[in-house]
Amino acid sequence: MISRNIDKTIKEWQEFKNETYLFDPDSSPEALKYFQKIYSAHWNKVGNQFNDLFALNLNKTKRFYSKGYSRLAFVLGITESGRSKSDETKLGPSFKLAGDTDFNFKDEKLVQYTDKLAGDTDFNFKDEKLVQYTESGKLKDSNSLLNQLMTLHLQNHTLINMSLMPRSGSMNNLKGSVRVSESGIGMGGEQLDRQDTLISILSYYYEWKNNTKNDSEVPEKGRKEFLVISNGRGNEIQLLNFLNLFENLEDYCNQMFLINDRNLINDMVVSGSKPIISGGEIRIQEYLDLIIRYRKCKRSVIDSLLQ
Repeated sequence: MISRNIDKTIKEWQEFKNETYLFDPDSSPEALKYFQKIYSAHWNKVGNQFNDLFALNLNKTKRFYSKGYSRLAFVLGITESGRSKSDETKLGPSFKLAGDTDFNFKDEKLVQYTDKLAGDTDFNFKDEKLVQYTESGKLKDSNSLLNQLMTLHLQNHTLINMSLMPRSGSMNNLKGSVRVSESGIGMGGEQLDRQDTLISILSYYYEWKNNTKNDSEVPEKGRKEFLVISNGRGNEIQLLNFLNLFENLEDYCNQMFLINDRNLINDMVVSGSKPIISGGEIRIQEYLDLIIRYRKCKRSVIDSLLQ
């Protein structure tokens, strides 16, 4: 049962169409099978139009290769019967949704946190160094934080830490590349691949959209509401059409991130525009507490779908 497996680490080597490939776990066959079941059930439960417009169909996926890994994406705009819905959705015939990690704590991200706590920017942090690092004595006053960070590192490729994300329009790449500083988002600073920062960026867009009378208007380049399509790579309009399928930020977070707590969403917006590492232990702990709340809410939604 999926509710018992969402904490399982998804392996990288998986079979696809009778061949074995090295997959990015969040866009692997196992992850997409999970997405198909959970999201279809969720959209049915809340009455979303998605299941009428297009289906998450494992037979309509595309495998692509990026940064040493194979990745799978659902191709939307075409129903299981093969009938194009591109005129209705304005997404075009090949809009793609793929998996993405909610909060990234893989090696090169984790080291930024642990270096701050240890005060040693030269420390070589890799999986095989975990025990050595823990026993080094450098974190005498930060053991609780260290333990939490190590736990999140080990849970990085679990299903509870994965969500569907538009690949068309490169919103996944935006989340991974955008920087956050004391001056705000996109103003230099830390690059940590954070779900709360993406939610902040989405809040800029939906606030602008809800105050815009013309549905076909496009955000002006250089303004904060433009950030969400700033990595669009030629698919900016299709991404905007996808975002416009949702009423507002709360609706998007409910449908796509499986979180339905308004207070949590508001706190994510506030947190996402603030740096973490430069704030030291207090800010890191605040961020980790927010992740715990996020996962608790998401787990509750998933459990309700499987009752």
